[in-house]
Amino acid sequence: MIIATVIILSLMILSIVFFVVFFSNAMYQYQQKHWPQTSATILNNEIQAKWYNRQPKTAMQYYVALREFKYEVDGKVYSQKEFSSPDVKVNAKILTQKTPIGSEVTIYYDPNNPENSTMVPGIKKSTYYYLGVSLCCIAGACLIFVLILIYTFS
Repeated sequence: MIIATVIILSLMILSIVFFVVFFSNAMYQYQQKHWPQTSATILNNEIQAKWYNRQPKTAMQYYVALREFKYEVDGKVYSQKEFSSPDVKVNAKILTQKTPIGSEVTIYYDPNNPENSTMVPGIKKSTYYYLGVSLCCIAGACLIFVLILIYTFS
């Protein structure tokens, strides 16, 4: 019983650490909406095929739009590569068509570190997913811990 309790407490602590990391990442992404804006020029724009899993029976292909852009802040030129969220090929193609090479786009840059920038500010869908999973792990570990306590003291 002691070993099970130690394992559950370890999982709970690990889940809390993951939650804190993902929560701080979410706060950073949220702040992006309030960053200064500037114009940028698209240097490269392509669709890349990726795989979730390369096992023959479970392989799943998805696509991302890779967009590279350059911008200037306080007289210094920066360049950044940004991947879109995983999607189907049609949606990735639409993203690349909206921002052809040479076009001007608005980007948001970190005023404290201008080399960090994004075309799409805000909390990403994947961040919500990871926050949810870590909360479920915390809740599950707490529930199992309480059940162990009830079993031990009854």
